[in-house]
Amino acid sequence: MEHTDIRKELAAQTWSLLRGSDSLPKELRPYQRETLESLAKWAEDLSGAQRSYIHHATGLGKTVLFAAMVRACVGLRALIVVPSKVLIVQTARVIAKFVGGMVGHLSSLDEIKDETGRVIATRGHRYQSIVITTDASLKRHPQMIANDYAPHLVIRDECHWGYSDNSKRALMPFHKSVIVGFSATPDYLGTTCKPGYLSVQLDQGRVLYGDPERFARTHFGECLDVRTARWGIENGYLCPLAWGRIEFAASLDGIAVQNSAAGLDYKEVDLQRLMRESWPAACEAVRLLYADPDIRMHERQTIAVCSSVEQARELAASVRKTGIQAACITGSTPEAERDELLTAFNRREVNFLSSVLVLREGWDAPEAEVCLMLRPTRSRVFYEQALGRILRLPESRPDKVALAVDLHFQNTQFAPLSAPVLYGKVGETIEERGVIVSEAAEEGKAMPSPYLPPGAVPKLVVVQGIEIEYYADEHGGFDAEGVRYESLELLSDTLGMSMPALWSLIRPHNRQVRQKRGKNKYNGYITSYAKEDVLFLIRTDPRMAAR
Repeated sequence: MEHTDIRKELAAQTWSLLRGSDSLPKELRPYQRETLESLAKWAEDLSGAQRSYIHHATGLGKTVLFAAMVRACVGLRALIVVPSKVLIVQTARVIAKFVGGMVGHLSSLDEIKDETGRVIATRGHRYQSIVITTDASLKRHPQMIANDYAPHLVIRDECHWGYSDNSKRALMPFHKSVIVGFSATPDYLGTTCKPGYLSVQLDQGRVLYGDPERFARTHFGECLDVRTARWGIENGYLCPLAWGRIEFAASLDGIAVQNSAAGLDYKEVDLQRLMRESWPAACEAVRLLYADPDIRMHERQTIAVCSSVEQARELAASVRKTGIQAACITGSTPEAERDELLTAFNRREVNFLSSVLVLREGWDAPEAEVCLMLRPTRSRVFYEQALGRILRLPESRPDKVALAVDLHFQNTQFAPLSAPVLYGKVGETIEERGVIVSEAAEEGKAMPSPYLPPGAVPKLVVVQGIEIEYYADEHGGFDAEGVRYESLELLSDTLGMSMPALWSLIRPHNRQVRQKRGKNKYNGYITSYAKEDVLFLIRTDPRMAAR
C-alpha cells in the first residue's frame, strides 16, 4: 500500500471512529476527540508530510488516544514503539481492551497477560495487525521489522527519545508508513542558551531555550495538538499542584553544565559529589517533613528523585527509621522485585519509593501524590517527566492534590528548575505548601491546600525571574531575545577603547560583578551593565566559551 493510500484509509477510519465512539471500551474525552479530528484532517492532506506529533502531558491519556487510533485502523498494520519493557506490558493491556483481541510484541518478554490472567500478547509479529516493540529493539532491527512486518502506521510513544542518530536511522526504512509521535515533553528546554538555540515561551509566559535538533518539530514536523500539564490541571483532568521547598545551604554555581540524555544539565560527577557532601542534611530534612504533623507525610504516597543510587538507598533507609514502609528501586533491581514493589506502592502497602531515573517515566501510579525533587536539574524534560508521576487524577480520589517539594539552593545564581519556575507566573505571590495551579475557580478565590492546617499563616513567596546562562559564540558575544550581548573584550575592540578606559566608564553601572584579572582578560561570571541605555553583558568565564 502506498503512503497516500494509507493516509486516505487512516483519515476515513478515524472519522468513522469519531462518529461511532460509543462502542469504545473507554469514552473519549472532548480534547481527545479534538485531537483525533486534527489527525484525520492532517491525514486527508495527501501531499502533507509523512510525520506529525501530539504534545499531551503525562496523565492525559496518550495510550488511550493511540489505542483508539489503532482501533480505527481496521485492515492497517500498526507498530507501536515504547521506551521500555515495562511500557510494553502497560500498552498491551490498554490496546487489548480497545481491539478485543491479541497483539504481538518484539521484546525478550514471554506471553503478556491482563489483570485476569488472560494472555493478550505473544512474542512475534506473524498474524498480528498490531505489534508493540521497544526503542532498543527497533534500533537493533529496523530493516528486518520494516521488511517482515511492513507497518502502515508507526506510533512513536515518548518520541523525545527519538532524536539521536541511531533513533533517526531506525525510522528511515519506514518511508511509506504514516508516523505519529507522542510526548509530554517534546522539546528539550532549559535555562542555558548556546549559539543556535531557540527560545520557547511556556504557557505561563516564561522563556526557556533549547537546541532545535532536540525539538519534536525538527524530527516529526507538524504538531497536531498541544495540552500541557498546566492546561490539564486548569481544566480538571489532572490534579491541582501544591509546592513546598527544603532550604539547602549548598551552592550549584560551581557545577558545570554538559549535554545529557535529558538535554543540557548539571555534570553528573560534580553534582553527585556536591550532593554526597550534603546528603545527610537532605535526609534529615526529609525526616523532619515526616515529623511535621501539619503535612501528614505518613498518609501520603511519596516518590523521591535522587542524584545517585547510593543516595537513593540511604534515603529509603532513613525514611524506614521513621516507621514508614520505604523502598528503593534502581536500574539493577530485578524485574520481578521491581514489579512487586510498584504493585505494593499502588496498593499503599509501600508508602515511599526512592530512585534515580527508574521512576521518571513510563510508570502509572495514580496513588502517588508527593514528589521530592532531591536531584536538582536544569532540564525541563527531566523535571516534568518526574513531576508527571504525581499529577494523575484517579476517579476514586477526585479531591487529590499533588505536592512538589524542591531543594532551594541558597546563593545560587543560575538556580535549578522548580515548580514555581515551570508553573508559576513571574511576580505572582504564592504560599509555601499552598496550591500554585488548580482548576479554574472564581477570581480571587484560592483553593485550600491539604498541606496547610486550617488557620495557618503560610510563608508567602514571590515567583522570581530566572537567570539564563548564555554561552558566547566564536566572536565572544551572543544574541538573546532580539538584543546583542557582547563580552568586554569585544566591546573594547568595537569602540576602539582600551580595557582599563572602558572599565572605568562602565564600572559605576555594574550589577552582579564578579571580577578577577589574568593575562590581559577580565575573567568571571556573567556581569550585566548599562551605558547610555544600551545593555551589554560581560562573558569571560571559560565555561561560557563556544564549544
